[in-house]
Amino acid sequence: MRGRHRIFEFNIRCRGLLCLTMNFLKKKVLPILLACIVILLAAVPQISVFAEKGTLGTENPVWKASFLDSDGNAADGNSLLAGEYTVNLNLYGMKTVSVLQISATYTDAVTVNSCKTIAQSKSALFRDIIKKENDNEFDAVVAAYNSDSVITAVDIADGETMVSLNITVNTPGDFANYFSLNTDPERTYIGADLGDGYDSAYTCVESADVQAPSDRKYYPNITHDMSPDISVKTYDVKGQITIATNLDGTAGTTGIVGITASVAVGDKTVTATTDSEGYYTLSALPEGTYTVTFSGSTTVDRTATLVVSADKADSNGLITVSAVPICICDYVKNGEIDAYDYSTFVTSFNGDYNIYCDLIKNGEIDAYDMSQFLVFLNKTVEYAKIAL
Repeated sequence: MRGRHRIFEFNIRCRGLLCLTMNFLKKKVLPILLACIVILLAAVPQISVFAEKGTLGTENPVWKASFLDSDGNAADGNSLLAGEYTVNLNLYGMKTVSVLQISATYTDAVTVNSCKTIAQSKSALFRDIIKKENDNEFDAVVAAYNSDSVITAVDIADGETMVSLNITVNTPGDFANYFSLNTDPERTYIGADLGDGYDSAYTCVESADVQAPSDRKYYPNITHDMSPDISVKTYDVKGQITIATNLDGTAGTTGIVGITASVAVGDKTVTATTDSEGYYTLSALPEGTYTVTFSGSTTVDRTATLVVSADKADSNGLITVSAVPICICDYVKNGEIDAYDYSTFVTSFNGDYNIYCDLIKNGEIDAYDMSQFLVFLNKTVEYAKIAL
């Protein structure tokens, strides 16, 4: 019994010692550890996960302008007409920014009415300074701040609009001829990585003779396009219509004149008519998928799917598509080849030449044409689907 009592007493003392130790750690050591963690966290710049030290200098930022007219429609900066526009200066090729400045000069061909920055739409993340030196120059400085009013770094979308100008074009022309970025590295730069210090920045400097101050490092990676070409690339499509020799339109002979190819492009219709050899050219079609309708005064009309894309075009922007056979025996245009059409064919067969009765296109209406006509007489023409 005495041995068991001693063991029990020993266990009680051990538990008491353990409780005292835990209380000591909780009251003395744990607060010290927490304080150390807070100090360490405070010493780390609160920057984006993308802006880790060492990334500065590896990106290729691009300033690119885009334009909206007074109705909010996209406009081509290469050929602005007189009037009012919104010019958005968009930044590509960057994941984060800390501090940036963009400066520009412009001629009397344009008037800058107002300027705003991303700080107006994202005031919780950015602050700005906009300064107009005179009527033909402006500077905009944008800086990312945290809740403690300390410069930080903020993620941005690729192509984010950083600066927006309201302008009046006084003289029609290319915006790039009127508006020029100031490439002085003290006036146009992009700081991105606090790990490297925001005094290190991307600039437009290209000359190795320009040296950064001792406390800065320049990366001459910025490029810019103040009037990018937004015109829609178009292509010409050339094809041939031939005379069908069977009911599903999978076989044809020679080309036939006077057949119209038409395609709807937006709210317009582009058309072309075949020449004496059956060739047609649909001009200036933008990239896309279209339905082309082939029709004539004596045809059973036919449709085809047309895909217009750069990879189908030659160096001159011409797309050549396969021939489309079409039945040209519906002389009364009622959707079927019947006795009325036979009557028209016989009239031509007996000497009144009709090019659309010359089904083998040999210059006369003869037994060969009659044989071909009978392929369609009182039959249903059901074209196979075709993709050009």
